[in-house]
Amino acid sequence: MLFTAEGYWLINKGNGHLDKIFLAFVFLATMLVYSLHRIIGIRKLAQSSDQGRFQIISRYRHHLKVYIFLSVIGLLWLTPQLPISTLIALVPLGIISILY
Repeated sequence: MLFTAEGYWLINKGNGHLDKIFLAFVFLATMLVYSLHRIIGIRKLAQSSDQGRFQIISRYRHHLKVYIFLSVIGLLWLTPQLPISTLIALVPLGIISILY
């Protein structure tokens, strides 16, 4: 989200407002992708899940599911508030992020 805010600031040369709805959308989408990535990754590495960070991810898997649920709810609420051109521009980035 901070990279997005900095991008706004650089493009507008420090003048102008930040689109808080867009920033919230980017934050929630990032939280969704990271949480999905962790849950899917831990399933693929089940044999290594008893060590280090994998143990922590396994222990807090339910928290990640809550983050996913809250992110989806927030994204569903914010999506109609964004211009259609913005949503169309974000579709390829979302696909790449999910496939990653």
